[in-house]
Amino acid sequence: MQNINALVNTLQNGVAFVTFYKKDNTVREMTCTQQAVRINYENKTTGERKRNDNVLVVWDISKAQWRSIRNNSIICYADVTSSYAQA
Repeated sequence: MQNINALVNTLQNGVAFVTFYKKDNTVREMTCTQQAVRINYENKTTGERKRNDNVLVVWDISKAQWRSIRNNSIICYADVTSSYAQA
């Protein structure tokens, strides 16, 4: 897997296409971001979640929902920011 810090940088500044293993070992592909201006979400939670440095929390652009990716399950990713108009 490519450098996790580089992926986080891409997610925070744009959009990434990530390929990873789900918990059941099937392969999933997801277009996602952590860039606030691209997330259309009204925060409905009342508390904070405990931070887990082994998991990336991302916004799935296709499903418009929050998703989690285990760092050690990532196969590869690509920066696809240029393919998505900024919100």
